[in-house]
Amino acid sequence: MTDRRMFFEPSARLQRYLGRELISDPNLAVIEFVKNSYDAGAANVVVDFRLREKPTSLLISDDGVGMDEEAFRSNWLRPGFSEKSMDYHGPALFARGNESAVKRLSRREPAGEKGLGRLAAGRLGGRMEVWTRPTPTDSWMHVVFDWARYDDMTKRITDVDIPYDFTTAPPVEEFGSGTVVQVSNLRQPWTGRVPGRAVRGRARTRLGRLKQDLQFLVRPLEPEYRRFEVDLRSDAFTDPDDVGIIVAGEGQSTADYIYRFSLDVDEADYVVIKRSIKRSVAIADELDLPREQELPEVTVNHTAAKREGRPEELRCGPFSGTFIYTPPPAARRASKVDGFASGVLLYRDGVLVEPYGLPGDDWVGVEARKASRQGHAAIQPATFSGHVMISRRENRELEDMSNRLGLLENEASDDFFEHVRAEFAFFEAIIYEEILRPRWRTPAAKATVQARHAAELAAVRLRATAHSAGQPLQALAFDVIRLEDIASRSDLPQDVKDDLAHINRRIGTHLDKLGSIIARFTGESVPEFRDTAVQALIDAAYREKAPLAEAEGVALCVKPRVSVEDLSVLVPAELIVDAVEELLANAIEAPRPEGVSAEVELVISAEEPNVVRISIIDNGTGIEGKGDDSSILGVPSTKARPAEGLPLVENAVKVSQGSVRILQTGPSGTTIAIDLPRMRRHS
Repeated sequence: MTDRRMFFEPSARLQRYLGRELISDPNLAVIEFVKNSYDAGAANVVVDFRLREKPTSLLISDDGVGMDEEAFRSNWLRPGFSEKSMDYHGPALFARGNESAVKRLSRREPAGEKGLGRLAAGRLGGRMEVWTRPTPTDSWMHVVFDWARYDDMTKRITDVDIPYDFTTAPPVEEFGSGTVVQVSNLRQPWTGRVPGRAVRGRARTRLGRLKQDLQFLVRPLEPEYRRFEVDLRSDAFTDPDDVGIIVAGEGQSTADYIYRFSLDVDEADYVVIKRSIKRSVAIADELDLPREQELPEVTVNHTAAKREGRPEELRCGPFSGTFIYTPPPAARRASKVDGFASGVLLYRDGVLVEPYGLPGDDWVGVEARKASRQGHAAIQPATFSGHVMISRRENRELEDMSNRLGLLENEASDDFFEHVRAEFAFFEAIIYEEILRPRWRTPAAKATVQARHAAELAAVRLRATAHSAGQPLQALAFDVIRLEDIASRSDLPQDVKDDLAHINRRIGTHLDKLGSIIARFTGESVPEFRDTAVQALIDAAYREKAPLAEAEGVALCVKPRVSVEDLSVLVPAELIVDAVEELLANAIEAPRPEGVSAEVELVISAEEPNVVRISIIDNGTGIEGKGDDSSILGVPSTKARPAEGLPLVENAVKVSQGSVRILQTGPSGTTIAIDLPRMRRHS
């Protein structure tokens, strides 16, 4: 029977597609080589641009384990194969080499496992040479790749031979062993600026941008990755800051907030979140909060998942992360760009996974959150950075796309992204409460806080005053009893007895009311904010002032313009009732034009979605010296002297985080409105 099988025979030109054209950004091509050095157990990598020479070249040297001929043939010359892959169970190809490098290699999880990184050299230049050896006693193996030889699509990739020798010395020997890669005939200039518009938080020069990307590569703080440094050099550069040594974790020591979190699954299959926060000394002192704080552990049941807007499952596997925030000064919070690059980067086993967190990729939703709030989000993208850590061992379902730019979309990645975004929302709420809400207070809000402190002091003094008034009031009560005895004497004329009895009743009524007030304020505590039904506030004030209105011949009525059944406010109820009572008394006693029937309306409305308005409307002659939309302070009383109750009204409403003002006043009457923050009912 005929064997009907067929086989792929890749064209030599496939190299161009897999390397030169697949890698869109030359920085990513450089990073691929740095990743290879990391995977080789290197502690030091030198990236050296020779831009003044002809031809221009790039030299990348490391002190990793290096390769002998067998390892080079088995690994480097087999694109798609990698000993670093978890699927490989064959003999170790990198067991021989520098002892320290071998030890580091054994502790590191691989940065890449597709074996395509070396082809990225075609993106950088037309020719690549590699020198490598495991130990200083071995000869350098020299291998030459001329990428132009792979452009013939009629050739199979196996038809293009790769020359090598053991006699050619490397152009530099930074280290005694390891690997040296030289890419010649660079395809683009590396000096000057990056074309196009400036990107906020990103360097403008080409080498500066590469340095920044290398900083991204090694940014995690975890100590097991710190022994890895990159020395970026160039014989030509635009800015001296474009070159230098890059180490892990640099730039984060000055952060005002470092928030760490980890997610795992407990024995009952619930997702468990552990959180901690570290504040700078300045922030901790300013806010009187601990420098380092472990936050309560959260078990994600159905209720917690709904509250935090996250999945109940962790199909992606356990992971951890760090968010870093440095709020700019209050006066420049929207303009300052932090010196440390913004963006939350994703690392797999300590090495960057592109493009997450790089410019243009808002995978955490920081920029989107800002846009949804018309620029008023609690955290501005330029002041926020961080990283999230995953591993191949723990997060097997989080798979890279074939072009290494992103994770494959599946249920695991959906869970992962939602959990990270929920953590950002949780951290943003902390920042809002601790930093931004105090800074964003309006002058009126600050006055509210001051008024609240004043009210607390006033409550203490009021209790003392009420207690002091108790004894004179008791003595006055005895005098009233004596007056009653005198009024009943038989030797007094009847008309005098009647007058004295009338006076006695009035004094008794006033004493009863005064006694009630003193009893109330003797035990008065500092007003507390409570969820209070608006109907209860209005009923209490109406009951208190209805007798006065009746005595003065004033028609007092309540006219709700909205349904008040479920309408409530978060206020100190006693203060608001007192304020409404005072305004009702003034409205009832306001002078009227001759022949006008006196009326006062108490109107409840909702002028804005989050505001409840209580309006007191009278048909008096207006307030002299006041105009529409003005303060109630300085209004004369109906007795032609300064109204002493109105400052108390102003203070009580401010303490309640509301506002009070004259909406309208004139010959036809006055409207004074109290606006209070509305409570929202959640189903």
